[in-house]
Amino acid sequence: MTGFKKLLEALSGGWLPPGGKTAQGLRFALQAAFAALTIAIGFEFYDFAASIPEGGPLSRRPPGVDGFLPISSLMSLRLFAATGELHRAHPAGLFIFEAIILMSFFIGKSFCGWLCPVGFLSELLYRARKFISPSFKTPPSWLDYTLGVAKYLILAFFVFMIFFAMSTAALKTFLDGDYNKISDLRMFYFFARITPLAAFITASLFLLSYFIPYFWCRYLCPYGALLGLFSLAGPVKIERNAEKCTNCGHCTAACPQRIEVSKAVRVFSDECTSCALCLDVCPAPGALEMRLRGTALRIKSRLIPLLVAAIFCLITGLAMSLGTAWGLFRHYWVLVTFVLTLFSTTILLLHLPTVSSLAGVARQAEGEALTALGGDLFHPTVGLMVLLVIIVLNVYKPKGLTPYGWRKQREERVKAQLAKKKQVWRKALIPFLIAEIHSENWVLPPGRTGRAKLIFWIIVVLAAVLLGAWLYWISDVLAGYLV
Repeated sequence: MTGFKKLLEALSGGWLPPGGKTAQGLRFALQAAFAALTIAIGFEFYDFAASIPEGGPLSRRPPGVDGFLPISSLMSLRLFAATGELHRAHPAGLFIFEAIILMSFFIGKSFCGWLCPVGFLSELLYRARKFISPSFKTPPSWLDYTLGVAKYLILAFFVFMIFFAMSTAALKTFLDGDYNKISDLRMFYFFARITPLAAFITASLFLLSYFIPYFWCRYLCPYGALLGLFSLAGPVKIERNAEKCTNCGHCTAACPQRIEVSKAVRVFSDECTSCALCLDVCPAPGALEMRLRGTALRIKSRLIPLLVAAIFCLITGLAMSLGTAWGLFRHYWVLVTFVLTLFSTTILLLHLPTVSSLAGVARQAEGEALTALGGDLFHPTVGLMVLLVIIVLNVYKPKGLTPYGWRKQREERVKAQLAKKKQVWRKALIPFLIAEIHSENWVLPPGRTGRAKLIFWIIVVLAAVLLGAWLYWISDVLAGYLV
């Protein structure tokens, strides 16, 4: 077990916490899980792309791939703001885009530090470089700031074109066009049939990210630039208490974004990804904390993944419930689940200040005073019971339509009779896709759908083994505390 733990720590480059006391193990698990989900969506999209030349249905297209089309999502957002119309092409991308924006607003740029698969890959390269050569030079400040302007110039170009250069009519014409409808397929074939120039550029980005930490994220990613601007206006910031700070400099040395945390009263940077590394390495209690501005509410680093996942799941979950047959107010079990989730989340937020204050007292108490604090068993027990009820409802889905659900069901039956007349663009799109594929000599990689599914399940099994090993390591750490 010791050898496996050392290997895992080497691969994660120090992510796994010594003694399980930090949030970095959770962050590594969350990043790896989201990367595995991205790979699974990729294989599912491979199956969809393979079926297109054979006349396969467009309904097989996985909606998760819309998350990789931020430009189309930004256009849909502007169209929705101007006309109230939710465009039919890549609708999931709009809600994923909104979830990422809100997540990065409330917990500064947290998508980059906790979920983004490209950020995860960049951090793996950074950790590998740091493990091989602990001391390596970074670009000087003047070069760092000069290169950092590039991603904002790219972002400014897209913002100008979408919000100022294009009228609403032109925007809708582009979104209705065939190019936008198959933009996900074009992106897929770009990598499936990559040209030597594109391969050279991709390999160069990998090499640059190895020698210059987070090269793509720090200098070229317009998505990260947009999230960084939203994070600056966010309500949650990392604050340093100068009276309790020992000026050891551990926080600055640990920051992968090279932010001088030890000199700041409040971390106000568009590069901060809320990774919580500075919080976890700080040796002085209360010297460095993540707080809600203007309040005494302190957010522990181990609560960040819960908040990140909650915001992302809330937005995407609402979109899925409102945009699918289940609805949000059509079935009683969905409505009850939604109310229970809101109730438990509200209780959690109201109870956080109490937990923070008790933790502060417990940090300074000793002996009998510490024992006299006791514990809070009631709220965790009730919370666990509520979660069990929610899980049971989501698994069994008991029957029962609300009055609103009955009305919507009757409306949908009427609409179903006219649905065939509204599918003209879908029927016309399949021949267009086939013509595009043959005209540009796009060829799928060798193999069939069955092999893609086999590879997918192999990855699932490997991910399950890795998760099991990680949980076994956590249990070993906890057993060390209990002995």
